[in-house]
Amino acid sequence: MQKVTKEYDAGEKVCPIKEVSLDIKAGEFVTIEGPSGTGKSTLLYVMGGLLRPTTGSVSIQGKDISNLTDAQLTTIRANQVGFIFQEANVFPTLTVLENVLFSTYLQTRKSSSKAQRERAIELLGKLGLGERLRFLPHQLSVGQRRRVAVARALVNDVSLVIADEPTNDLDIHWAEEVMKLLKDQVKNGKAVVMVTHHPQWAEAANRRFHLIDGDVREIACL
Repeated sequence: MQKVTKEYDAGEKVCPIKEVSLDIKAGEFVTIEGPSGTGKSTLLYVMGGLLRPTTGSVSIQGKDISNLTDAQLTTIRANQVGFIFQEANVFPTLTVLENVLFSTYLQTRKSSSKAQRERAIELLGKLGLGERLRFLPHQLSVGQRRRVAVARALVNDVSLVIADEPTNDLDIHWAEEVMKLLKDQVKNGKAVVMVTHHPQWAEAANRRFHLIDGDVREIACL
């Protein structure tokens, strides 16, 4: 992203991001840190094509997505980006496995292949949900729904994983397991950009940034 500014008109002009430039490469684990309410989620959503920048440009895999149509953006997001949202938004009428496989449908517009089902089941097993594939979300705990959302974001072969507080609602064991999966993405050449308030998880990154007053400043990693 180059010189990206995002403004809102909420009775008065709000500008959480001001001419931010970030170049994130394949195989990098990047964190965005800072106080609540400073615009970290907004930055992620602009980066992943969920929000359009007011000014500046955003590119994914070398393609400028800033002026694409909504339909084109939907295709880019489905094929290139995995989102772990701050809230574990799972579909209430789909089973655990169906929730995860929905991402594969968005990418291919076809029924899930055997390989995709195997990948989904493998991820859910690593996240402790192998015995709950047919459960509906209301039969799960908050932490379990969070883990479903993580599996859904990682099931496709995407180039960028955007994780907004992915360890929310998780105890230390499952938070560590989620972090292992994110690190695996990096080992496999994907880029991961994560918002977190937890220094313990931020230490997994090889590049760390602090968002304050609309500006992103790099934090020296040890």
